[in-house]
Amino acid sequence: MRLIENIARVLIVKDGYVLLARSLGKDGTPRHAFLPGGHIEPGERAEETLKRELIEEVGIDSLRVGRFLAAQENIYPYEGETSHEINLIFEGSFEDMNPEHTPVSKEGHIRYEWQRLDALDKVNLKPEALVEWIPQWAKGARAGVFVKVLK
Repeated sequence: MRLIENIARVLIVKDGYVLLARSLGKDGTPRHAFLPGGHIEPGERAEETLKRELIEEVGIDSLRVGRFLAAQENIYPYEGETSHEINLIFEGSFEDMNPEHTPVSKEGHIRYEWQRLDALDKVNLKPEALVEWIPQWAKGARAGVFVKVLK
């Protein structure tokens, strides 16, 4: 098993759409989708991680981090090993966010896309529990719940 990864993720919702990142294979083939964010560096607060990652990955320097939504644990097989991650998920927004204008990734292995809240079951979103949680959070559902998902 690899080390436990601590990851900050942000939920950005606008006009019935959610901003997702999508992993791309070495040949550019789309793989699974996930909430934007990244690894928390030692000594870095989760909110700082989100701001740094969105600047680094897509040049968004106006991210506003909102309420804490959940801590989500995920253990899953990845490339022949077992991966273990703790995701800290927050609401967020940025200036001029608009589902008609998709941020362009600065990293070749990630693509950003806006997806309809009512079609999350069709985009291979990981972890799968987010398909149910994101629409509930977008409607203001209670936050701060710790949920463990083993996949």
